[in-house]
Amino acid sequence: METINYYPSDTTIGSLLFNNYISEEIRCLTVKELTSSQAIDRLGAPVSDSPYDLALGPFDKKMLVFENLL
Repeated sequence: METINYYPSDTTIGSLLFNNYISEEIRCLTVKELTSSQAIDRLGAPVSDSPYDLALGPFDKKMLVFENLL
C-alpha cells in the first residue's frame, strides 16, 4: 500500500460543518434500483443500474469511488 505524506500547508481546513440527515434523505442515499441484468460492458466497465453500478461503491478492493451524494 502506498503511503502519502500530507503537510500542514496542504491540509489547512478553514471551516467544518456537520448536519443530520432527515428520513427522506436517508432513503434517497440508501436505496438504488437495479434495472440492468448486464453487470459489466464488453470493455469490462461497470454498467449503470447493475449490481456493479459505481453508485453502490467500489467492487474491487483496490478501486476508489468518489460520488456526489447530494
